Amino acid sequence: MMKKISIGILVLLAAAFAGCGGSGGGSSDGSVGAVTTLAVTPVSDAAFQAGDAASECAQAGDFVYAFKIDDWAGDMNGPYQASFDDGHINDITIENSDGTYFDWSATKPIGAVIVKGGNSANIFSYDPQAYSDTGLYSPLNNGGNVPEVSHVTFCWNPEEEGCFEFESAWSDGPRFVSKGNWATYTPYAEGTTVNLYAGQTMEAGTVTFSAVVDGKVTITIELKAGWVFNGVDPTQDNVHIQGYSTAPSGNPAPGQFADKFVATGVLIEVVVDAATFYGVHVNVGQQVECAEEE
Repeated sequence: MMKKISIGILVLLAAAFAGCGGSGGGSSDGSVGAVTTLAVTPVSDAAFQAGDAASECAQAGDFVYAFKIDDWAGDMNGPYQASFDDGHINDITIENSDGTYFDWSATKPIGAVIVKGGNSANIFSYDPQAYSDTGLYSPLNNGGNVPEVSHVTFCWNPEEEGCFEFESAWSDGPRFVSKGNWATYTPYAEGTTVNLYAGQTMEAGTVTFSAVVDGKVTITIELKAGWVFNGVDPTQDNVHIQGYSTAPSGNPAPGQFADKFVATGVLIEVVVDAATFYGVHVNVGQQVECAEEE
């Protein structure tokens, strides 16, 4: 089925993320798994002029939306909602903030993050726009130390529209049943990377299984260029994982799998209980040429 949806620039240019790393997670209660992106090297701007959100973003590039988190003081963890008169909303979350370093994630992709501290600012630019990053900080001061953050400004452009055909995808391995349903499961092996197949034959990405740590396994799902996780609604899970102690059989029901996550962008890392076999089901979309509307 072809459907036209708004998708961030990030997922339209997913190839730029090949080989990127990061960290994230989720829980078996259906909570959102953090999407990780490629960290970028900031540009330190000693001539940066602090001001309102729009004027600061104008110094970082050509952006439509700007949102400033001011009065930074140590623990700034928590969600912030950026809302605009045109109805556009972006939920931005600050994590692991200690007043000097912090991680961020957003429901709409970000083009630049300005981190002001001391007498200058670090500008972290994302091309394509990104959904998250880790370890952001302000520029070194004259003593060679990282000063405390004074404020942070997020800058981004509207999402582009694209057309996608949506498919069900499974990590490669034996079939649950020999006939009919083509769903597959994957035997666990430390460090294994297998293909993620959509529509049975299309390589939509890869699934990697980490070593067991404290009874847990980190599963990394990374999509190939031209593929997206189905939907950007943060309330709708699109990644379903079930662990098994013995090889499963019978038609699987992904909606009833133990671990459910919401993924956006092109990559997600989740932490689940260690198991001998895994069923990894993902709802994905493949970018296609939009049909002309009559």
